Amino acid sequence: MRNKHIWAATTVVVIAIGATALFEHRADRKLKRMLAESAAIMLQVRDQLATIRTSTDEAKIKLSSADDLQGILNDLQRIRETYTQRQTGLEKAEHYINNIKGEINRRLDVISSEITRRDATVTPVTGLSWIDLHGQQIKILETPLRFDIDVLKVASLRHPKGLKYDPSKLPVPWPKQYVEQFKQEFNPYTFASNCSAVAQQIREGNGDWIQQITYLLTQLAKYTNAQDEIFYNFDYQQVGDIFKAGWKSALGNALVSVGLLEIYDATKDDKYLNLSRRYLAPLTTAWQDEDIVRLDQANYLWFEETPPANGRPISVYNGHVYTTLALYRYQQLTGDKSLEPYLRAGLATAARYLPESRRPGKIPVYSRYDETPDYGPLRAYNQANALWEITGNRIFKDLADGLMTDIPVR
Repeated sequence: MRNKHIWAATTVVVIAIGATALFEHRADRKLKRMLAESAAIMLQVRDQLATIRTSTDEAKIKLSSADDLQGILNDLQRIRETYTQRQTGLEKAEHYINNIKGEINRRLDVISSEITRRDATVTPVTGLSWIDLHGQQIKILETPLRFDIDVLKVASLRHPKGLKYDPSKLPVPWPKQYVEQFKQEFNPYTFASNCSAVAQQIREGNGDWIQQITYLLTQLAKYTNAQDEIFYNFDYQQVGDIFKAGWKSALGNALVSVGLLEIYDATKDDKYLNLSRRYLAPLTTAWQDEDIVRLDQANYLWFEETPPANGRPISVYNGHVYTTLALYRYQQLTGDKSLEPYLRAGLATAARYLPESRRPGKIPVYSRYDETPDYGPLRAYNQANALWEITGNRIFKDLADGLMTDIPVR
């Protein structure tokens, strides 16, 4: 009985083991199937993710391309606007240039007609002769000269007697424009005016002026080049051209010379006389710079106030006359006749060309360059009248009378 029980138990165990194995086998197959299905699903998900990723990248590319296209469109719009603006600017510039061309042509017509008028109305100059200077034939005015004319008064450089100035500062300040705009504490006319004022104070015994004379000479040296020419250390615009810093002027040298002559006259110190002669040398014995001294085609000697502009000499009338009067002042004060040929050459040029400055019924012109009116018409009259008194030549008398007829008196 016992064995039956054992067999039965054994059978149950065997069946149980078999059932368990079968269950495990079936479970394993199901698990494997599930795993396989999961793997397949994961592969599908991976593929779908890859597809999504690819689509996203393509979308980004498309979006970026759209942004780039919009940027290009914006750039093209800006280019179009810039082109339109430039086109408008070019049209304005073309219009402006045409206006300038028209103005140039108008002025050329005026100049041409004026040249024709001048050539047809040139007043014959009596008393002309010529001499050889530096190997060239130069016209001079052969006429007796009077040496009792106060040319400082003509140039408004004569300071009245009885005025008293403070010896601790300059009687006449440097022009504001020179100091503030040009940054140059020196101006030839102001230099001459100060020398004249100081000389008058010395003659009247009003204080010790050596300090101011020393200062004036120091400033003078700063603006004198190696050829003893006065130079202007700033750019200056004139008649559409620009004179570069370092430009020179015959008038600058002439005014400095006149100022030094006044100090010499008051002190009788020859060093001021010698210095004055040095500044006249570039205009005379050391004749070397056509920017300030030139001979024209008719053999007239010009003392130029400025360099040429646009390739043409400007030939400022009052600058030439003042330089001529500086040579007159030198001979008047010293009695030295060595520079008289240049004085007479300057007078001949004035006799030939100064009448051309007059515009009957109007303000005289400033130079031979164009029709710009003279900003100091009364000065033109004073110069013509002084030249009449010095030379006795009727040309200057007629010009002075004509200018007095034309100009307003202020």
